[in-house]
Amino acid sequence: MTNLWAVNSLGKVYTLSTNDDHWTELISDGIDFKKVAAHEFFTWAISGDHQIYIYVPTRDIPIRCRVVTYENERWNPFSGFSTKLLPTDRPHWSSADGLASLPQENFHLPSKSWDWEEEWYVEDNLDGQPLEPEGWTYAADFPASYSPNKTWNSLVRRRKWIRYRRFCATNKWSLVIDI
Repeated sequence: MTNLWAVNSLGKVYTLSTNDDHWTELISDGIDFKKVAAHEFFTWAISGDHQIYIYVPTRDIPIRCRVVTYENERWNPFSGFSTKLLPTDRPHWSSADGLASLPQENFHLPSKSWDWEEEWYVEDNLDGQPLEPEGWTYAADFPASYSPNKTWNSLVRRRKWIRYRRFCATNKWSLVIDI
């Protein structure tokens, strides 16, 4: 099914589907549009006050984004693995390469058009190898190649935390940029 999109002189947006024989007005919540540009998966529009909007119809496959952060710890001979890292180590919460600090609480939804699907969870495998329930991988030092097995020289460990966000503003006009 494909749609033909049109804007009338009053700023109302209409679609004509290849399956229908009549035009259907899209609810615009009082927004008057001047131009529309349609794509197979979404439609862009410019309103009378020069704001940019997007309309995304509901699909069978949701729009999702994965966010990832890594929890890092170092071995302390007196207390075991600890969040007390060396000054030269990566941050306690970081990107995969350790260059960026990425605490879980710093991840925010980009707009009201997104919802979190679930809480954070720990990755349960490393390159297809199952991990123990806590999800830690071990290495001799940062940065190094990690293993699911703890050995006598495992001085650092990390685990991968994952969370998904889902685009929830389907079948309605959403403001993209406030100019």
